[in-house]
Amino acid sequence: MAVTEEESSSSSTSRSPPSNGVYYLAKSALRSSVVLQVVHGHIRSPTSYDVVFGKETAIELVSIGEDGIVQSVCEQPVFGIIKDLAVLPWNEKFHSQNRQTQGKDLLVVVSDSGKLSFLTFCNEMHRFFPVTHVQLSDPGNT
Repeated sequence: MAVTEEESSSSSTSRSPPSNGVYYLAKSALRSSVVLQVVHGHIRSPTSYDVVFGKETAIELVSIGEDGIVQSVCEQPVFGIIKDLAVLPWNEKFHSQNRQTQGKDLLVVVSDSGKLSFLTFCNEMHRFFPVTHVQLSDPGNT
């Protein structure tokens, strides 16, 4: 937002104005709390039943207790805007070399970065880590 010298002089007279008489104000917005996608699966372990909320620019892993109370496990920003989420269930016939993915479902994310990302949850770090990315298209929206 640009502010003229006259407008800024009434609110702040202690600073000297820039040579062209224009100030710039920077504003930041809060992350969106609107949930756009919801998926469920065995994200943390083969025995856990987890829910993942897809927000515009973040994914949130939550667990639902037996009493019905939702508890946030992790909220993690992602690069770009999430377009879709899905869960890829664990397949007993597929044997992964990565022990972190054994028995757990993978989270599949498509974003406007143009990538299809396969994510697994690391219990020690309390965050999602990429297993692999597949470049589908150029970044951005058409």
